[in-house]
Amino acid sequence: MFLRFTFLLVCLLGSAVSLRAQPMPEHIKKSLDKLVGTWEITTQLDGRPVTERVKLSWINGESVLVYQGEGENFRTGIKTRFSGILGWDPERKTVEESGFDTSGGTFSANHRISGDKWIGEMSGKSVVEGKPKVETGTREFVFDDKDNWAILCTDIKVDGDNIDDRKLRFRRIADETDSSSSEGCPWQWMLGDWQVERSDGTSAKVNWRQPDGAVDYLFGTWHESDGTVLHEIVGWEADRRHLVAHAYGTNGAYFAVRFQNVNLHHMSGFLRTRNAKGESQTGVLEVKRVSDTEATSRFLATDGTVITEILRNVTK
Repeated sequence: MFLRFTFLLVCLLGSAVSLRAQPMPEHIKKSLDKLVGTWEITTQLDGRPVTERVKLSWINGESVLVYQGEGENFRTGIKTRFSGILGWDPERKTVEESGFDTSGGTFSANHRISGDKWIGEMSGKSVVEGKPKVETGTREFVFDDKDNWAILCTDIKVDGDNIDDRKLRFRRIADETDSSSSEGCPWQWMLGDWQVERSDGTSAKVNWRQPDGAVDYLFGTWHESDGTVLHEIVGWEADRRHLVAHAYGTNGAYFAVRFQNVNLHHMSGFLRTRNAKGESQTGVLEVKRVSDTEATSRFLATDGTVITEILRNVTK
């Protein structure tokens, strides 16, 4: 995955970011504004064209830029999805980025933006044929006009060995999900009682239910293994085509999630959470339906922590 993640995502944009109190400078925001939209990405790999697709949008009051996309593993050709976040680091005076994909790859990069100059370093990690791979390089962003731009990837090394430079071209395309629509939520609701087991050793029980006559919203009640109880409302924003959930519980615990990429059996977006101990996390959350009675999730926090979940329907 690393090859694709490294060039497409690698040479694209990224995901996790250290969020701090100081606001993003206006000239930095204007530069990132150029990336907002839905794009087709093309590049050449060993003489063959590779085409991918990505959508970027602002969240959190336009303080953080997130993206969702799909493409292929440059090594294996296997289709993959990827997600990421970009945000301002006031201490380094850079835009920090990191991301992940469904093949287990991770990615980080920085962006130094000054006037029309946009350049930075990137690092991607993945496993190819059972062996870990690390790719590093330099990326320069070049903008032709509002609908066309490119990323030039140079000084590329894979496990320390030099490889050829690459150029990723971005072309703006129409996105049917951008327009206002009265269509209902495509995600199939998970109703009833569910047991949640997490990779960090915690667990939860949750019940999701719809009020009589409700179509595109539901209520949830969470009972966490530490004794925290949270009450949740989930709703569908038809004009933006986002699925949004907010939950509040005991001792200041809460979570808020906005899924920008929503399909019948898959969705991903940005999560902010605080537990009863006062510990907070932010990052990218991806949820997949395995069957009518099972789903999985993967949360990549901005500090690099990864937590996975298995959700099973236990309704009797």
